[in-house]
Amino acid sequence: MAIIMPLPDRLTRLTLAAGLPNFLRPDDPLVPALANAPGQRVFILSLPQIREERRELDGTTSAGWRFLATAGGQTAAAEVSQAADGEPPKLRSVSRGSQVAPAIQATYEAEGLDQASTQDFELRVLRVPGLLIECIWLKSQGGGEDLVIPYLTPARRPEAERILSIQRFLGVLRNSPAAKKDADDRPRYRRAGH
Repeated sequence: MAIIMPLPDRLTRLTLAAGLPNFLRPDDPLVPALANAPGQRVFILSLPQIREERRELDGTTSAGWRFLATAGGQTAAAEVSQAADGEPPKLRSVSRGSQVAPAIQATYEAEGLDQASTQDFELRVLRVPGLLIECIWLKSQGGGEDLVIPYLTPARRPEAERILSIQRFLGVLRNSPAAKKDADDRPRYRRAGH
């Protein structure tokens, strides 16, 4: 049993490699490290989806891929957007430094979980923009319960609640004051030229 890291498609990989020189110097050691880094699929959970009485995260929106790398004593993350409406994927951002460390630490934590010795999980990234939360989402591949490891949150979580079942996580989100408001944080996409 293991943590499964899905492979991005060829076009996503090419978009990443072609776009990195626009964000980093060509001789930066993070360029080849990011270009060859494993990908993490990124999903978005909106406030309206939280207010639904769902018990799972099925139906979340795929937003693209994130790539994490360490090289030359530095860390970086690159984000490639999901291709939409016939548009090609795009390298949207490259971040480096200390803001990337929590994502790398949470990834390592997920890879070392005891639960991964008894069942397979696909490692994903889950963002809840309306609540300023980002976490590792371990999607069970064998019918077991999904797990989440929040690493960017407005409030610090007790260590005992570092890893949450999906039902506990959704319960915490539903009880937050921001989720109870009638706000809609779903992304709005416009076609080019409109």
